[in-house]
Amino acid sequence: MTYVEDVLAPYIDLWSEAMLMATVHFIYKELGINTIYYHTYKSGEKLKQVLGGKPPRSLYADLPKKFCFQLTEEDPTFMTNDRIFQRKRRKINNVDWYKLTL
Repeated sequence: MTYVEDVLAPYIDLWSEAMLMATVHFIYKELGINTIYYHTYKSGEKLKQVLGGKPPRSLYADLPKKFCFQLTEEDPTFMTNDRIFQRKRRKINNVDWYKLTL
């Protein structure tokens, strides 16, 4: 607890941005993927059927906007071929995503 309170506490406000930056960097530089999709709060809730505690809404509203993700209704190509996703998608209206093209 001391480590968390003394060492990590000053970085708590930057943590989500640092994690997303590290993720975008890894996806682009290491995996070579230049189009990144990020689900919205509502679409993630509908598609993943999260039970119990939900993540902070700011991770799916404020954070993508800080990184210039654009809102789109276009589904990620790799998911459109997945039967489970197709089944869920047919039952859900208005699935939005954030999209970042690097």
